[in-house]
Amino acid sequence: MMDSVKEKKILLMGGTTEGRDLFKPGRPLVYSAATEYGAELADAVGRDENILSGRMDGDRIRDLLKTGDFAGVIDATHPYATEVKLNISLACRETGTPLFRILRPQTDVPPCCDVTVVKSLGEAARHIERTDGNVLLT
Repeated sequence: MMDSVKEKKILLMGGTTEGRDLFKPGRPLVYSAATEYGAELADAVGRDENILSGRMDGDRIRDLLKTGDFAGVIDATHPYATEVKLNISLACRETGTPLFRILRPQTDVPPCCDVTVVKSLGEAARHIERTDGNVLLT
């Protein structure tokens, strides 16, 4: 009788170091990465099964959750991936699927580094106009 009971999995929306850290052998997870590269990195942790790749819009996430194979979703996507975060949240709400988010701790810029922190793109543009050399804007 127990053999016919299907174990539910957790959908892990990844593409980040935190997501790959959670995707360990023996855990009932299905890993989803937006890119083939992200899927390859997940595969490198020792699991070659249960990896999905490709961008998912809200309809695709909702359809996946409607299969009933998932007990919940872990959102370990990039902190600035606002569109997919919204799509995940709406799909979970519409299907009644529990959602858990991985939050990165805020880090301060070490005083030893030559880093300028600005509050907006406009402020960054004004700063760049007064700066010589290369700039990494992130």
